[in-house]
Amino acid sequence: YNVKVTNSDGNATSVFATLNLSTRTLQVVTTQTTNLTAGTAISVPVALIAEGGENRVLGSVAYDTNKLVFVSVTTLPGTALAVTNAAVGQIGFDLAQPPAQTFAAGSNVVAFLNFTVGVGVTQSIASLMLQGEPVTNQVLNAAGAPLPCYFLSGVLIFKSLTAYALQSQSGATEEALP
Repeated sequence: YNVKVTNSDGNATSVFATLNLSTRTLQVVTTQTTNLTAGTAISVPVALIAEGGENRVLGSVAYDTNKLVFVSVTTLPGTALAVTNAAVGQIGFDLAQPPAQTFAAGSNVVAFLNFTVGVGVTQSIASLMLQGEPVTNQVLNAAGAPLPCYFLSGVLIFKSLTAYALQSQSGATEEALP
């Protein structure tokens, strides 16, 4: 791309600039559970859709403490968990591959956020927001340089086994969450 500007004094054209688009995405994967018993364990994956060359992933997830009780962050082999922060409704994580190693291009589950169902939770939705506090959301290469990345939040859907109803017009089933 370049820009050409023209006015009464003439025109000027900028030097060419290259526009690179990234598909790199860090996302909290939307998960659902049908067991609404208080204390039931739930693991929510965090995935990096990598382009190749990514070495480190940092992020923060905010959650509803009335619905979820934080237990731990589980990392996958090859990554090390450097930081956790289970402040009220926030989890911060910093996951790094060993020096000079990188994530493979494609989808990589980098961690699991482990919760238990809170007391009194019924059929509902709990947001899991990538918010950038207490740890700034970033993806870095092996040299420590930030890479362009999209950050997608997810939800945890609590479903009841009896929440389905038959629609009289079409015969399809539908599910309603209050």
